[in-house]
Amino acid sequence: MAEVFPILSAISTASNLLFSFANQIKKYRQVSDRLFDLQENLDACEITLESWRRKYDVQERRSIVYMHVFFGRSGWEKIQRTLGSIKIISKTIDKEIDGVVAGATKFRPRGAPQGQYGSKYDEQLVRDCLRRISRNTAWTRKFNLSVLGKADDLQIELERLNRKLIILERLSDGYLEREHPDVFHDIRRLPGRRVILRVGDSRMAEIQKKLLEALSARKDAELLHRAGQGSQCHIGISVPQIHKRDFAFLLTNGDRTHEILIHPVKFRQVTDRNRLQPSISAAVPALIRDATLPCYMLPLNAPLSTGFQVSMPKVNLLSDLEFREPLSRAINEQQNLLSQQVIHPQDQVAIAAGLIQGCFRLLGSSWLSFLDSRNIRWRRSADGRWTTMMAASSGDGSTTRTLEQILNAGRARRDRRDLTKHTQMFRIGLLLVELALKTPVTYIEFDPQTSGAKVFIDQLGVDALDAHDIAAEVESRTNILYGNVVFFCLSVLQDREMMGNKEIESSYYKDVISQAEELESLVRVERRRGSPSPH
Repeated sequence: MAEVFPILSAISTASNLLFSFANQIKKYRQVSDRLFDLQENLDACEITLESWRRKYDVQERRSIVYMHVFFGRSGWEKIQRTLGSIKIISKTIDKEIDGVVAGATKFRPRGAPQGQYGSKYDEQLVRDCLRRISRNTAWTRKFNLSVLGKADDLQIELERLNRKLIILERLSDGYLEREHPDVFHDIRRLPGRRVILRVGDSRMAEIQKKLLEALSARKDAELLHRAGQGSQCHIGISVPQIHKRDFAFLLTNGDRTHEILIHPVKFRQVTDRNRLQPSISAAVPALIRDATLPCYMLPLNAPLSTGFQVSMPKVNLLSDLEFREPLSRAINEQQNLLSQQVIHPQDQVAIAAGLIQGCFRLLGSSWLSFLDSRNIRWRRSADGRWTTMMAASSGDGSTTRTLEQILNAGRARRDRRDLTKHTQMFRIGLLLVELALKTPVTYIEFDPQTSGAKVFIDQLGVDALDAHDIAAEVESRTNILYGNVVFFCLSVLQDREMMGNKEIESSYYKDVISQAEELESLVRVERRRGSPSPH
């Protein structure tokens, strides 16, 4: 536990040194402002680590058994490795700050002593160097470029430090919850932190109600998947203009497209099945002949209590998305801004919230086997509402094969584990990661040790990444709510306990839907303040 204090001391020293140097070069406004920003980031990192130390009462001479009780032996070993990484990064930051200061001291007067600026900062020497630099225009330009270049390197290290601190917090919370769920429940939390619901909590009844509604919607979705087989179609994932029980579809028939709205209904037992259309492809021509008359559909072999009313919407719901580029193209070609939709931060959050909530009622159905950034299209309307739809076509073949391998491994177990919903949640997680990082997931790989999945993202390194690493990166680029969602969705195929959770759907609602609702509220706040033009 003693390693925490040297890290805090190193970060504090580095922050003070950077502050002193930035103060001395205030004359160079652009450079000094950049350094002050970096120094504030260092202060924030120091506060975060100190807060973590106080939260778990980490003392310099306390027995390691104390931490084993808190986090378990394996948990504390992982936390120690993370602290080791933080220590290495803090040393690298010291060297980078030395490089920043060296941008001035390399212009030292002749005969001036060589100093070690990581351990001792010579303000007089820096002052003399700056005086010499100010007398020479070429030196001034070199000094500015040198310090700004080193500041960029320092920024990269600070981002690494911030990610490691996020991982430290997530690991600590995760292992504390595993070892002491009651203690974890009683900790007061800031917005975005997870809360465990106990048996008897009034919110449990609401969750059960939502789960029953989702189960009913899933049965409808599966019937519609059967009824829509053979049709080229898109299904609306997030369509804010329609009732929560309805389904919006965009059907392609040759060179024509038709937009339909489907509402679940129950038929009486005396209803003649021959008067009901058996599929979506059969219902659409009947609807086109006379859109004023109601058209009813009952999939083959379905009970009369699971019918549908098919109609044409009064306003466009999905047709405006027909010629939009898929989300994958916007992710893969972020630099080519002229040929794609630009994904603003507000768009990221709004699309993510819509996908999280819209996919909930499709969990367990065959529709989510199509969930892939190649199949997602979106737009933001003039009134500030985001619509997303998904093409019913196969996505990345490698991902599908790996998830099928995981499903087969689960079925081969003695308890014949069904991981269908787990793999679908994992798909949601992969899509959200690509949306947040604006970079594709390179590939996923079957992990024979856990029978789960390894994730590889070239932009984040060559090694396999776990849910903690990816969630920390996502949180640093978006917010803690988004990071929490990604962590949950990826953990379902990386954490043994979550893979064995037979009530994963309930956990999804408690831990993911609640975060999505908070994300949605953030979007509403931003919309009131003003936002980018619709696109």
